[in-house]
Amino acid sequence: MAGTMANPGAPRAQKIASKRAVKAQPTGKRQGGRKILPAASSGDEQPLDLGRLVSHAGYRLRRAQISVFDDFIRTAQGAQLRPAQFSTLVVIDANPGSKQADVAHALGIKSTNFVALANELERRGLIERRASDRRSHALHLTEKGKVTLEAVIKLQDAVEMKYDAVLGKGGREKLFAMLDKLCDGKA
Repeated sequence: MAGTMANPGAPRAQKIASKRAVKAQPTGKRQGGRKILPAASSGDEQPLDLGRLVSHAGYRLRRAQISVFDDFIRTAQGAQLRPAQFSTLVVIDANPGSKQADVAHALGIKSTNFVALANELERRGLIERRASDRRSHALHLTEKGKVTLEAVIKLQDAVEMKYDAVLGKGGREKLFAMLDKLCDGKA
């Protein structure tokens, strides 16, 4: 107990380290048609059978999202941008003067969550809010926001080229078409 009191964040830090250790391991091998992942950091070297998860689109999409977001976070590390912040800057850049509610809706972010996100971007000097009427604010990138976005886009473009290499010729278009079908409910 004394060790915990000396460092109250230790259990959380161990949990995070454990998660990172699992992410850092290979994504697994196929065994008898089923995908097997290495065990978590329990010290047990026996791989875990994912069972029916391997046949669930949601699970596969989530694993891909985690991988892509991890790539983005590493890529944008110097700019200290999270994926949602980057997406917000991209949409504001493409639609200067858009209302907060419209940007939040376009990105699928709840309004209450978007307010905190916009507050952080404004605090960092990346966006500014301008009153557009009595009840809403128009969003604009600041000069610092434009420079930051341009730098991260250049870095991210290199990552996207790596994805193209992994997906192969025409793979990106096929992937996007399939994802669009899922989003549109036409799958």
